[in-house]
Amino acid sequence: MKDRARVICHMMTTIDGKIDVEFEPSAEYDKVGDEYDRLLFSYGQAYGLGRTTCQSDLGTDLSKYKGVPVKFEDTARRYPAGTIICVAFDRWGKLRWDSNVMEYAGRQMPIVEAVTEKCAPEFLAYLRDLKIPCIVAGTDNLDLELFLQKIKSLCGVETFVIGGGAQINGEFIRRGLADEISLVVAPAVDGTRGALTMAGTDNLTGFPQYYRLKNVQKLPCDGLLIRWSK
Repeated sequence: MKDRARVICHMMTTIDGKIDVEFEPSAEYDKVGDEYDRLLFSYGQAYGLGRTTCQSDLGTDLSKYKGVPVKFEDTARRYPAGTIICVAFDRWGKLRWDSNVMEYAGRQMPIVEAVTEKCAPEFLAYLRDLKIPCIVAGTDNLDLELFLQKIKSLCGVETFVIGGGAQINGEFIRRGLADEISLVVAPAVDGTRGALTMAGTDNLTGFPQYYRLKNVQKLPCDGLLIRWSK
């Protein structure tokens, strides 16, 4: 295996393992969410989300970029020390942005798009116009190991945190690329049958994956932090 960024899959779940809840959270539940965010920003130099999780308006017209010359090349770079990068996994170039930063939990994180050569050239021109850098990681589908190699070599990321949704988490885990799993368990039971859990993919090749318990910690609220490692 070539040199790549280490990966922590970091998620917040209910007691019954759900990640997409529809109930009105309590004050204690929100405190656990604050702990999740604190840990997120302490774990690594970049935070990744799947396309559905960071879904943006898909109606932006890219016609003005038709014919604009572009190259399918990496434009990501190193950022100043202390910067947390937000990576959007967008293999076919479907996301639309109104800014080149992601605002979350009081932070502004520069966006980097992880794309494939399957996305339209006008999408790359659109990213360039918004000053959103990209990492080209694959031809038709995302090559996640190649992505991890590139984000380390291009951006200096030693530890990459993947934070959902279930599909992209499942892809990292089934390919053996999630070196650690960090679950923040919040004090609520959702009870919804068939709701999303922290990992789920139609392609079960590579499952099951096994981990060793690293530690269990009571958080300064009514939540738990459970960590497993390979």
